[in-house]
Amino acid sequence: MTSQPASRAAPRILICVPGVPDRTRGASAVLFFHYIDQIRRHGYRVLCLLLVEKGSTVAASDIERFKREVEAPGQCEVAAAVVDRLIQVAGASATIQAGRVDAATAERARRFEPELVLCFDIGAAAVARALDLRARFVAWLGDLNFQTFWFHARYDARERAAALLRLPKIWLICRRWKAAYRTLLRGADLVIVASASSQDVLRGLGVRSRYLPYPWPVDKPFRPAARHRSATGRPRFLFCGTLSGLGSRSALHYLFDGVYPELQARWGAGGFEIVITGARSLPAWAEASLRDRPEVAFLGYVEDLYAEMDRCHAAIVPIDVPVGNRSRIVTAMGYGLLVIAHPNTALGNPELVADKTCLLAETPREFARQMARAYEDPGRAERIELAARASYERNFEPRAAAALLIEQMDALLAERRGAVPAALSLAS
Repeated sequence: MTSQPASRAAPRILICVPGVPDRTRGASAVLFFHYIDQIRRHGYRVLCLLLVEKGSTVAASDIERFKREVEAPGQCEVAAAVVDRLIQVAGASATIQAGRVDAATAERARRFEPELVLCFDIGAAAVARALDLRARFVAWLGDLNFQTFWFHARYDARERAAALLRLPKIWLICRRWKAAYRTLLRGADLVIVASASSQDVLRGLGVRSRYLPYPWPVDKPFRPAARHRSATGRPRFLFCGTLSGLGSRSALHYLFDGVYPELQARWGAGGFEIVITGARSLPAWAEASLRDRPEVAFLGYVEDLYAEMDRCHAAIVPIDVPVGNRSRIVTAMGYGLLVIAHPNTALGNPELVADKTCLLAETPREFARQMARAYEDPGRAERIELAARASYERNFEPRAAAALLIEQMDALLAERRGAVPAALSLAS
């Protein structure tokens, strides 16, 4: 990655980001931090606008810490604005109500005269459109919220019969959000998606997008698990993630309802271990299920996830919803722990290639068989772990991943720097 030539004025980039990026805490906050850190190092002149929703848990000390980490005179500045809500979508016509920053912050953004606006996710894109700036427009999207809304509603109905009655209403809400995405992304110069499967979904809305892997740090040296795990003792597997999230919700159902009986049939009662780690608490139904499954232990949030990885033969990710690109998978790939996952996870992360960078299994019986292979064949596991690490370094290591986005922005600026762009507004 090279800096801009000294003979030219550095391109001015406005970055709109929800909340406060953080080097180590929170999945989205972490990847936002590493994107911003690498973008400022590239040589752009950056104004980073933090968009804090009223009533959030963000503290002034969080903002000050972020400023200390990235601000540099003449290179990177940070501004923060409180908004009631980043975005609301109302009524059958899907009217977009974008958060409005205070007048002083809006004027600061306009005086900065950005050549390019980079928005992290759809709420930030709505706020940026409302600023009515004349700049190139780049939107980065994580999980598409109309997809997550819908799948959460389906799981609600699966867990509580009364929730079935809400499905038609949720379906209508999701339709409105699709319309909002279509409106907000219309005319964008570049739409980046963090999940490869989102490309087809957005194409169905008439929105062209491009998948790029996101920056994700692995803070410990690469240590293939197979080098220090052998087929001795009980097979031990790691299940981790944000336990209230859609991915964990999907995986817990698949694990308890499908995989667990297969593991008992293979290794017998007490013949294996699964440790569940992650932020937040287990849903009530899953917590109740643990009482009948002594081989499964809930550890909750652990300070040193890598230490838990060292004690396991593989990370299991039985997520069968075709949504997202899970950071727990990227962490395991980067550290050297074999990943066993459902094929639907590879829809979001194309670096998951069966028998090359991971093991994939669609049915619970096949999933259990792959877990047995991970335990019984450490040599094969190590070959896969080495390939997964190489894939991580090419795609998700923070400098490599950020360089992919910066390359796209450099090309966009080089192509259009001499042109006068149309104003960014909700009407564009």
